[in-house]
Amino acid sequence: MPKKGSLGARLRKAGIRRYDVLIHDQPKEWLIKNFSQGATDYPVNVARLMSNIVWQTRERIIKGEKPPLKELIRL
Repeated sequence: MPKKGSLGARLRKAGIRRYDVLIHDQPKEWLIKNFSQGATDYPVNVARLMSNIVWQTRERIIKGEKPPLKELIRL
């Protein structure tokens, strides 16, 4: 079990988890299935969805699968 303040614990608390597929390439049904918990005005929890997309992009950049961003990310 990770320490309370570990990165893994903080990510879980924020609703961020690892997905083996690219989130932004998934169909609407997949997004609703995986990100509907906590949704209010939209079919998905937009904050959790965007947090996971940003984290997945960060992981891909670190692994060298994607070049570093040269622009700002605007949510």
